[in-house]
Amino acid sequence: MGVEDWDWIDNVLPEVTSEKYFSPPYSIRATESGTVVRGLCKAPDTLYIPNGRIELVINDNNDTWITQPYIIYFRAVQAPGETTAPSEYYIFVIHPGLMEIRVTRYEGGIVVEKWSHDIYTDVWNQLNPLEWNWFRLTWWSVAGIGLIARAEVKINSMWYRICDDFEGITDMYTNRTYNRVGIFLWWQSGMNPSYIDNIRIYKAV
Repeated sequence: MGVEDWDWIDNVLPEVTSEKYFSPPYSIRATESGTVVRGLCKAPDTLYIPNGRIELVINDNNDTWITQPYIIYFRAVQAPGETTAPSEYYIFVIHPGLMEIRVTRYEGGIVVEKWSHDIYTDVWNQLNPLEWNWFRLTWWSVAGIGLIARAEVKINSMWYRICDDFEGITDMYTNRTYNRVGIFLWWQSGMNPSYIDNIRIYKAV
């Protein structure tokens, strides 16, 4: 999956770099310090994913986990070709600095619901911010319960949850024409950039 497979919000493109990558020939990062880069995948098979998963590998490029969050869009209601921010969507926020993971739902671009869980430190502390680490975010609907979201990391060859599952989230946007998945890159001033590679998006079958 290349940069051409994404609608980059605000027309701010990521930097494609060969200086650090998980798989050749390149990885991506924010363009420069102080820049926010956000994109929604526009590959045809990813335009309607009400229930699905995204996997990606991240290199934090720092001695410790910095305060920079890692953010994933899911169920974003946005037609392909649009490069402005969607107004209806959910996001995962993995915030190492706060040792917290959040799921937030936006309606009309305004926060209407927010949930948070503490990170499992016994799992998180096995990760090395100087190495490439696999993250996996999954969301699905359960009748009578609502939307469920799960965050995991890979240690050796096994996946482990890094916080409690988010259960009973208001189950919205499944009746929209588009349910898109996206990424959010952030290079904060004074910090080293983080690199993302090997993005994989799956639709539940």
